[in-house]
Amino acid sequence: MHGSCCCNEGCFEQEVERLLEFCTNESESDDAASREEDGVVVHYLPGQEAALHRPLRLLVASMNAGNEAIALAGDGWIPRGGRLRESPPSLSQQDLGNSPGIYDIIVVGIQEAVLGAKENVQQGGSMRHHHELTEGLLQHLGDDYSLFATSSRGAMVLLLFASKFAPPIDKIEKSGENTGLGHIFHNKGGLLVQFQIGRTSLSFLSVHLAAHAEHLHRRNTDVSEILWGTRVSELYLDAPSCTHHSFFFGDLNYRLDIPPEVLGLAPETAGHQVQEAQICEILRLVEAKDFVKLTKYDQLQQEMTAGKVLQGFSALVPTWEPTYRMQKGKAGVNFDTARVPSYCDRMLYRSMPGCTGCLQLLSFNSAPEVSSSDHKPIASDWLLKASHPEGRARKRLCLERLSTRIHSKVQPVLKVMVFPKKAEDEQVVSKCSRESRIAQAQRDAGAVHAWEALGFVATVGPEDHILIHIWDQSKEWPIDGLVGVVVLPLAQPSVSFREPIIGYGELNGTMEGVLRQMISSEPGR
Repeated sequence: MHGSCCCNEGCFEQEVERLLEFCTNESESDDAASREEDGVVVHYLPGQEAALHRPLRLLVASMNAGNEAIALAGDGWIPRGGRLRESPPSLSQQDLGNSPGIYDIIVVGIQEAVLGAKENVQQGGSMRHHHELTEGLLQHLGDDYSLFATSSRGAMVLLLFASKFAPPIDKIEKSGENTGLGHIFHNKGGLLVQFQIGRTSLSFLSVHLAAHAEHLHRRNTDVSEILWGTRVSELYLDAPSCTHHSFFFGDLNYRLDIPPEVLGLAPETAGHQVQEAQICEILRLVEAKDFVKLTKYDQLQQEMTAGKVLQGFSALVPTWEPTYRMQKGKAGVNFDTARVPSYCDRMLYRSMPGCTGCLQLLSFNSAPEVSSSDHKPIASDWLLKASHPEGRARKRLCLERLSTRIHSKVQPVLKVMVFPKKAEDEQVVSKCSRESRIAQAQRDAGAVHAWEALGFVATVGPEDHILIHIWDQSKEWPIDGLVGVVVLPLAQPSVSFREPIIGYGELNGTMEGVLRQMISSEPGR
């Protein structure tokens, strides 16, 4: 009897190990080259150096494929041959630069990308179908494009293509996090690819969050878990905290949720009656093309406004019909009214302070003519200006009159560094000098801590930043304990600041103080 139990336990452990390996397996086959730097393998794609000196065009596209083959025949979602969409008339030729007429980089995130029978997944079928999807996109884009980064887990796929006119792409890194069944299975989660163009770093997170209107809190926690689990930097920070420009997109599954009282219903009205009334009101607003009013009831916007999720990001606002739930096989907007129509498919972006003028949104659209899924695909068109080092000098950086108001009780420690990090620059660590004595009414809003002045020497330019990350000493570092990050630009010699403390997309407090810069002849800290 005991022997049988041990055998079963051993078999169970082996099955768990196989499941974990299966759920974290990433299919990766691309055209990136590699080199070794200080014992670390660095992935890169050679490119046109001259392209670093012109504005670049990016296309970011996303679709929940509904486990069906995607028809790419038209130009509405991803233009054939990567041809540029028509630019807004407000842009001058100087703004656009000497463009080659096609996108420099195309990023495609797909959810529910198992394009065959579900039983094929356990036989490795998902990898085969991802390969077919990749080949289909490469044929659609043509010979001017190569695949420089790819990542897939289960039914999630992230593909990045570069044109032959694109600049060199360096330091390509990948990561992923599963948030499905048991926070292990890869039917939900996120895939990350980040890289550098010149001195500009970019990160792309394609995600699939928990479904159904009532799972709002789970979606928020999925976001935090994905940001935590996709860290690839030695800083142990989430990618948006340590890249110049970040994109967060996919089937986020946030729903349109109109309160019963807005619909003229009593609070005790049965759920199915509320849903029917919501569907009728949404269809009325869609017919009237009153998308501004419609987005007032968007769960994502509400949660972001409340400081609960994706802080520091800006959500692109749709000015067209909800993308879910559609009748499969029908082009145009044909809702399946078994579900409340919603803007499930979304895109957000975040730029470091001082970098916002380098990234410009040109358009954000859906493609209702694509009919293979119960979701409509979305795409955004961007103009990017890569930064170049200028005016770099050895300076003493001073942080003075620092104070933090943190929403939860922690034992904080500050870690301060220059971004981008350079080998000769050290990280400065400061422990809290004291917890300020404040009135009880203020204390209820969060503990206020005062900090001793910090000073250190680094080689910096006006395009660089200071990263201040706050950790809880009572927790295990670096696995846990990040309270949040504050990002300060070094464009001005002296600046007073009051900035949010953001940890894995959540607003966890505020920091204020003064940042000063002075030319220094000191060799180090």
